Amino acid sequence: MEGEVATISRVKLEMASHPSIHFACQASQDVKNPLMSGFYLYDGRLELSEIMKQNITNCELAFLSACQTSTGDEKLSDEAVHLAAAMLAVGYRSVVATMWPITLRAIAYRCLDPILRIYGKYCELNRRIYSR
Repeated sequence: MEGEVATISRVKLEMASHPSIHFACQASQDVKNPLMSGFYLYDGRLELSEIMKQNITNCELAFLSACQTSTGDEKLSDEAVHLAAAMLAVGYRSVVATMWPITLRAIAYRCLDPILRIYGKYCELNRRIYSR
């Protein structure tokens, strides 16, 4: 999804419908109130607090191509309260996130395809192994 289709309500609905998600957007990390951190979508910011309220099952991979999605507070380095940690708390088994600003969206797209292909093969192999 992109543009006017990528609204907060639609993204929350799609998150509950798909095992893998990819955010390629702006994000913000609020170190004073981490639950206010979020992803900027067409109609506003999808905050970490809203993501954590989601009842999402069958979550496999969250690929976060947004700025500083795994950057926490330097003063609280032992406390991992950031967007990537929230995705793990919601139940995603794997999260790919960034600790630096992303200025070229093309870099994320070049990286995403091979990673998703490899991860898809990994998931399929796990399903075969554990379904025996």
